[in-house]
Amino acid sequence: MNMHGMTAPKLIRIIRLVLFALIIIGIGLLFSQAYWVPKLVERIITYQGVYAGEACGGNKKDAMKCAAGYRCEPAPGARLPFGDVGGICMDDQ
Repeated sequence: MNMHGMTAPKLIRIIRLVLFALIIIGIGLLFSQAYWVPKLVERIITYQGVYAGEACGGNKKDAMKCAAGYRCEPAPGARLPFGDVGGICMDDQ
């Protein structure tokens, strides 16, 4: 017995079960990656936002938003409506 009151074979059996469960979870994630990877990447990109000089806004469902400390402004010299085509992120100073 060890200090936790478990025999070595019982502890090894628990470790094997945990490792087996992790392998099953890994295989499940591997086979379902076509479903969850694109959603994860989209969420990461959307969460980070875009920075100065990058395109933002526009009239679409998933328009990019500026990161904290930036605001979406019409591109200099743009002649199209800002609300429809978006603009670029500018420093919020």
